[in-house]
Amino acid sequence: MKYKYLQEEILQHIKFFIFEINNKVDGKYSGKHKSWFIGKSLDFVQHREYSYGDDIKLIDWKIYGRRDKFFIKQFHQETNLEVYFFIDCSASMWYPEDGITKYEYANYICSYLSYIFLNQKDKVGVVKFDNKIIDILNSSSVESFYYNILDFLEKEIKGDYSNFTNVIDKILSQFKKRTLIILMSDLISDDEKITVKLLKEVSSYGIYLFVLHIIYPKEKTLEFDFDNIRFKDIEEKLPEVKTNLVEIKDLYVKEFLNLIDYYNKELNDKNIKYKTIYTSLPILENLKIILE
Repeated sequence: MKYKYLQEEILQHIKFFIFEINNKVDGKYSGKHKSWFIGKSLDFVQHREYSYGDDIKLIDWKIYGRRDKFFIKQFHQETNLEVYFFIDCSASMWYPEDGITKYEYANYICSYLSYIFLNQKDKVGVVKFDNKIIDILNSSSVESFYYNILDFLEKEIKGDYSNFTNVIDKILSQFKKRTLIILMSDLISDDEKITVKLLKEVSSYGIYLFVLHIIYPKEKTLEFDFDNIRFKDIEEKLPEVKTNLVEIKDLYVKEFLNLIDYYNKELNDKNIKYKTIYTSLPILENLKIILE
C-alpha cells in the first residue's frame, strides 16, 4: 500500500537519527533515555559502599586500593519513553488552499518522528484535536506499529475552531507524568497568554512538552502579490475584512514577530520546549532542527 505520509528516501536518511530527552524518564523496557532508577549501563553515576549480595563485578578495585574498603560503581539504567503526538486539525491548520497545508505538514513530521521513536523502542501514540479530542491511537512500541500510525494519519480530519482549554484538561486527567507530548499546532487562539498558561500547567504537572509551532511563511510576512486583500476568519466565521496590505504590513509583521518572541521566552523551560516549523522548508531540514 502506498502511504501519503511516507517517503522511503526520507526513512533512509533518518534511520540512524536519535531523539534524546534531557530529563530522566520512567519506563518498563530498555531504550535510549536515562531512567530515574539506577542499574547497569555505560553511564556512570556514583560509587556506594559494597553491601552483601551486590555483584562483585561492580567493585571498583582502584577505590579499594586507596581506601581498603569495597565500593561498587552505580550506573543509570536506560529506559523507553512514552510519546504522544497531538495534531491540531482545526480549520486554520488547513491553510493554504493551494500547496501543502499546515495540517499535512504536521502529519509528515509526526510520521517521521514516530519512525525514529519506534526505532528507539519508545512507545508512540497519536491524538487529533481541535477544541476537543477527536480521535486517539493508543501507544505501542512495536516497530511494525509504524504502519498503524500511517493508517491513522491517512484518515484526515478537518476540524472546527481551536480551543486548548478542553484539550489541556484531557491531558492532565488522562496522561501520566513523564510522558512526552509533542504538540503540533499553528497556536491560533484568542489570547496567547492563556494558551501559554495552559501549556505551563501541563509542564508543571510533570509531563514533558515539545511545542512545534507550524507556520505558513506568508502568514508571517504577508508577501502576497496584490495590495488589496480580504481577511477571512475560517474558524470563528466572522465577517470578512478588506484592507490594504501596504497600510498594515509593517505593523502586522512586527506583531507576528513579537508573538514568536513571546512564545520563545515563555515556552522554553525545564519540561517544555518550543520551536518554529516553517512549511516552506524541506521536511528533512525541519527534522534536523527538531532533533538538534
